[in-house]
Amino acid sequence: MASSGAPDLMNDRFSADDLPRKQGSPARPSPWPIDLAHLRPFRIGDVEVRPASREVVRGDRRELLEPLVMQVLVALASARGEIMSRDDLIDACWGGRAVTDDAISRVISRLRTLGRTFGSFAVETITKVGYRLVSQEMPVAEAGDTQSRRQLMLACSSAAGLAALGYGAWRLLSPPEMPPEAQVLILKGFDALQNEDVFDTRNEPGAFLQAIALLTDATRAAPESPGAWGGLAMAYAARKRNVPLSERPGLDARSRAAARKALALDPRTGRALGALRLLDPVYRNWTAVERADREALAKKPGLPILLFAMADMLGSVGRWKEAANYSKQLDRTKFLIPGADRRLIIDLWASGDLQAADQALEKAVKQWPQYAPLWRTRFAYLTYSGRPREVLAILRDATDSSVELPPKYLERVRVTAEAIAGLRRSSEALSLHLGYLKANPPEALQVAQACVALGGWKAAFELFNGYYFGEGEWALLSPIGGDQDRLTSPLFHPVMSGLWRTTDFRNLLARIGLEDYWRRTGTIPDFRRTA
Repeated sequence: MASSGAPDLMNDRFSADDLPRKQGSPARPSPWPIDLAHLRPFRIGDVEVRPASREVVRGDRRELLEPLVMQVLVALASARGEIMSRDDLIDACWGGRAVTDDAISRVISRLRTLGRTFGSFAVETITKVGYRLVSQEMPVAEAGDTQSRRQLMLACSSAAGLAALGYGAWRLLSPPEMPPEAQVLILKGFDALQNEDVFDTRNEPGAFLQAIALLTDATRAAPESPGAWGGLAMAYAARKRNVPLSERPGLDARSRAAARKALALDPRTGRALGALRLLDPVYRNWTAVERADREALAKKPGLPILLFAMADMLGSVGRWKEAANYSKQLDRTKFLIPGADRRLIIDLWASGDLQAADQALEKAVKQWPQYAPLWRTRFAYLTYSGRPREVLAILRDATDSSVELPPKYLERVRVTAEAIAGLRRSSEALSLHLGYLKANPPEALQVAQACVALGGWKAAFELFNGYYFGEGEWALLSPIGGDQDRLTSPLFHPVMSGLWRTTDFRNLLARIGLEDYWRRTGTIPDFRRTA
């Protein structure tokens, strides 16, 4: 397994509205992508494909596909063995928006896995040309065929149920509105930004520097692009969370300036709105942050980063059921975001919907098998929801995994699972966690959760005292940014439920300021509704 550092929070958050648009294209979605709801079932060999329900069926085997994966499968099947270029797929499945190669590769990889599982088709890559679907009952078109790819798609569209009239004309009459250099810089900048977790305060000091450099160049190449300016605002805002205090004011000012530029060009620029939400610290500012988050969502409903900023805020005050409602609003017909799936698992788990969390976890693991933060969430969820032996089985079978996680982290996972499963003494696991924490203060809340799970409540409260107030023998746990960096959502994860009725926990909440927040807003945290 591979090292990923700290757990993520939405490292893929972006809106397609931030990407380079075709010239003259409206702000609303184009007639594409493929509308799955109105397509009839069809067959590929022995496999029945049901676009409307996003199911692939062969005998007793049935699998539910993600919307984009089904759209690409429909598009390739409609070509009847013809090659579809990258641009063909983008037009048919992403509505003609600029899309990174990685996004397309993830979908193609998913289809190849599906083809191997069902054994009825395969997806071939034609180097520097595109992709084609092949099966025993689908002849590959010869190079000399007179029909063009788009003509063939249109001719076969009724059989596949596609309403494709105007497909070629819509694309050919809509050339890019900015220089190719600018488009490349924006997409590369977004890729660099997505390689880190914009919501995490524990990224490496050099995180986001490449994104800042690329997106700065993008604003020079396309100074009227709100997406470029919005991306730059986001990169500055994310970097602010991972640098010394002395550097933060400058990054804050740069982020706000870039966001102002983006919003002057387009008041609904998603990344600019998201950057401004990142800049405002949540801890002890819950009321103001909640109000601002709702105002931003009113301007850009459905934008992933704003949905999950709202969910994060609600989780930080123990309102998990509301948080889960926001996480579930993500339109998964438009976005394939691993961090979004991870966020949903956490929110469902914390809100008490374990059946839905199990389903979301199973789906996410199949979709994102190499996404390291998901492995962390998977281990925590299984360990603390009564399935530690399953964690141990995963660890034994994980030697062939291409995802790497730090050996010391995996050792703590194993020892904790063994202790909870009754295979070793809890005191041994507690000692391991506390020894690790001395050299790794940013892991304070994760170690506190492990202490509670292992019965070390006294140790957990000592860690809280150091983390939240800089007091006691664990004063070193106080974040370098003080209240700017402190989090409260882990206090309300189910693993902490043993503490919730204690006087010490009530006193902790009062001292933090959450009791006052709940009283002034008239809200009630979920744990008090079920206690």
